[in-house]
Amino acid sequence: MPSTHTITDPTSLQRTLWLRRGTRIVLALPSFSPELSKVQQENLAARFNRQLSEAGNEFFAVALIASLVGCILFDAAQWSFFTVHPITVLAANLLVSLIGAALGKTAGFLYARWQLARLIWAVAERLEAIEENATPLPFPSAPRGELFALHSRSSSAFGRTSSY
Repeated sequence: MPSTHTITDPTSLQRTLWLRRGTRIVLALPSFSPELSKVQQENLAARFNRQLSEAGNEFFAVALIASLVGCILFDAAQWSFFTVHPITVLAANLLVSLIGAALGKTAGFLYARWQLARLIWAVAERLEAIEENATPLPFPSAPRGELFALHSRSSSAFGRTSSY
């Protein structure tokens, strides 16, 4: 049975990059509720699930076909060597095809993870924008004075200023 990962905050959003394939993602972001409709949230969750389950099969197929075509063209160009050493050439063709397929699969998987990271980044940016536009909650026991002023306008890692 596939496991489920619920995205409730930016931390759980960042963890989705390290989830295993087949994990089902459910969006439960309260700050997104007024911003996105139910259909848009379902579409975003489906996009997360699609990106997470991507295995790189398209790149695998393209790399396998390209390596096979390359082997056939090389064998046609070097036909005299093929007729003298057919077993060696066929073994080399098999090895080149397997290496090409493995590289294609790896490239496809890394590309899918990169796309997932871009999606996570876009949603995190949107969450940050929503949180910045929201009115801050009052802190009844907030410290007063210069120390509070220094901490309330600290710069974040992205060069923006944030306030409590």
